[in-house]
Amino acid sequence: MRPMFRKLLLTVCITAAAFLANAQNTKTPIDFNDDLVEITDSLYKIGQNWGKAFNEAYKTTGNYATLKTARERMLVFVEAKLKYVANLKDVNNSKPLRQAYIDFLNYEKRMITEAFVPFEVLTSASSKEEVQKRMEKLRELSSQEGAMLTKVNEAQYRYASENGFTIEGKE
Repeated sequence: MRPMFRKLLLTVCITAAAFLANAQNTKTPIDFNDDLVEITDSLYKIGQNWGKAFNEAYKTTGNYATLKTARERMLVFVEAKLKYVANLKDVNNSKPLRQAYIDFLNYEKRMITEAFVPFEVLTSASSKEEVQKRMEKLRELSSQEGAMLTKVNEAQYRYASENGFTIEGKE
């Protein structure tokens, strides 16, 4: 009786695993798009936390070390989503859209490491020149964000058009 029970249990487990693996592959193009949109929406909210902490440090406290927590959270999110998007199975020619998101997330990672991290060593005793130097780097890198988002949006509109759905806000 025991060997038969083991075989049955093994069969059920294999069937469930196959079902779950197949469930991941049955995303519709809209589901695929929505999953990616959720990434940018979440990243925006996480970025707002860093922005609030930055404004407080810049305008009030001069304690830029407080930026570290928000920056680390953002970096962990970006790195996790980079892995997630890189490993997504393509749905109906989604590779260009997926690649646009990978490029965008790599850009965000670069901005976090090259523009956000340098602020964390500043203190209330730091000179205006030290702060301004870092502000220039932040402006330089953040000026590219619009172009990166445009590429994501263009890939998203093409993907929607190819797959018979529309993107809100597209005229």
